[in-house]
Amino acid sequence: MIRPIKDSDIEKIMDIENECFFHPWKKEEFVFEMSDPTCFFYVVEEDDIVGYIDYHLIGDFVELFNIAVTKEKQGKGYGQMMLDYMFENCKGKADKIFLEVRINNPAKNLYMKNGFVENRIRKNYYPDGDAIEMYKELK
Repeated sequence: MIRPIKDSDIEKIMDIENECFFHPWKKEEFVFEMSDPTCFFYVVEEDDIVGYIDYHLIGDFVELFNIAVTKEKQGKGYGQMMLDYMFENCKGKADKIFLEVRINNPAKNLYMKNGFVENRIRKNYYPDGDAIEMYKELK
């Protein structure tokens, strides 16, 4: 089930964030996201939260900020489920979706499978490396 994030979810979000990323966001950054009116922040849960997605609708485009699934649940379709949810919610509201992904992040394959294309390399985007900026046209 996908549902909007609640304040009580933040600790589990931090657990997933710390498990999945070398340079995780700080709790304060997620708390700020939750208060931003352009931000759409959702969790996926079974018995417990297994993933989250956070994206911003800004004018006629969307920027995907974060998507993560617990390592135990990766490869089981949760990432796809969250992307599909975002695509459906953004239909008719935006023309494009943008994201940045670490060059060696396997999630890049999921994005490409979903119609994202590489736009450019963003040098030193991350503290320890470059990112690929990708985008998808929404129809």
